[in-house]
Amino acid sequence: MRFFLPIFILCMTSIATPEEESIRLPYLLGSSRTPLAGSSYERIHNIRLATSKINGMILNPGEEFSYNKTVGKREYSTGFLTAPAIVYEELQPVIGGGICQVSSTLFNAVLLSDLPVVERHRHHTPINYIPLGMDATISWGTKDFRFRNNSNGRIQLIGFASDSSLTFQIYGENPLRDDLKLETEINESPSPFPDRESEGGLEIALYRLRFHDGKLLEREFIHRDYFPARITKSQ
Repeated sequence: MRFFLPIFILCMTSIATPEEESIRLPYLLGSSRTPLAGSSYERIHNIRLATSKINGMILNPGEEFSYNKTVGKREYSTGFLTAPAIVYEELQPVIGGGICQVSSTLFNAVLLSDLPVVERHRHHTPINYIPLGMDATISWGTKDFRFRNNSNGRIQLIGFASDSSLTFQIYGENPLRDDLKLETEINESPSPFPDRESEGGLEIALYRLRFHDGKLLEREFIHRDYFPARITKSQ
């Protein structure tokens, strides 16, 4: 089965923030918001702490952002708490659990700001706070999320979290010429384990759509994720 899932997170969309006094650059390039409803106190604490380490950061032209370098190692001594996180295919309690939602939300804001991604990794299994193909997992020492400011001016990262949502916005010295949207194309394959409780395979292609004056100019391929079929319950 093949279908398209359009994700309409349009750049230049204004979202009011409680950190408006910290915004130093004039143009909103792109923004992304993901839900936090149902998250534990510990998970929201970790998300807020990681977000605070990124909020307000300015990148000069040519500079590269590293999530791990910016947020630092997740330890009790740096303020992180234990919360559930996906380790391979299972939820397990880890120090700093939940902060992949920060990297994933920022990843989408980066794509919608027309910035090049240098490093991005998917989770081992689909997650529920962002559409398939649009996540960016991180792990200290092994997996990072990195992007570069390839624009002609500075950019600023603004992030904030409430009890119900996490938002990232990227501001710049120069406006974008085009409007950008994200779209995924999903192919499903049946499970090869008909007698077991299982899930079929998934192949997800992510595209960035470029519009100018309402006209589609380009459908740019970003990446392709593949989740193999798997048995979900052991006998």
